[in-house]
Parts: sequence; structure tokens; C-alpha cells
Amino acid sequence: MRTRTRLLILGMVLVGVIGYGIFVSSGYGGARDVAAFEAEMRQSLPLGSSREQVDERFRAVGVGRRYVPAERTIYAITPTVRRNLFTFENVQILAHFDDMDHLTALEFQPALSGRQ
Repeated sequence: MRTRTRLLILGMVLVGVIGYGIFVSSGYGGARDVAAFEAEMRQSLPLGSSREQVDERFRAVGVGRRYVPAERTIYAITPTVRRNLFTFENVQILAHFDDMDHLTALEFQPALSGRQ
């Protein structure tokens, strides 16, 4: 009986370790890191990028967005990104354009926070 109990406990521990490894390697449920996401966006969208390039990049990464012509700004909200192991949030992105529709600034602001 003791051997069977030990094997059962060992099996449960192994399943837990393997499951945790898969969870960690997937980026905590698929959520991206806030700093990494911001750096990736800044690198892929240098100042001077056209509004069409910005819109295409936002669409490619699954960012919901809306262009407000009067303000020459795209307001966007990211899918869930990760702050740390237990805190997730959405990030609001403001992409500002000049009168020639070239990117002049990218702003990143926390939008919603919480535990998942």
C-alpha cells in the first residue's frame, strides 16, 4: 500500500511539474509582457510611419482601434498583457499623426487591471 501511495504522489507531482512548465513556456496563458509588447510596437512602428502602416500593424497583433480624424489620433486597446504572474491588464495606445498622416508619437497607458 505504501508503494502504491508513493507512486501515486510521485505521478501527481510529475503531472504538476509538467503542467506548470507548459503554463510558463506559453507566457502565462498566452498573455504578452507589457514592457516587451511596448518595445515591440515602438520598434515596428518608428516615428514617421504612415497611418496605414500603423493601422495594419495594430490589426496584425489583434489590437482593437478607432481613428478620430479631428484629433489625428488612433485610439487602440490591446488584448490582455501580463504585468507579473497574477496581474494582467489591457493597455491603451494612442497613436498621434501630423497633417500628412505620419506618426508623431505613440503613448502607452494602463487601461484595465485585475487578477485572472
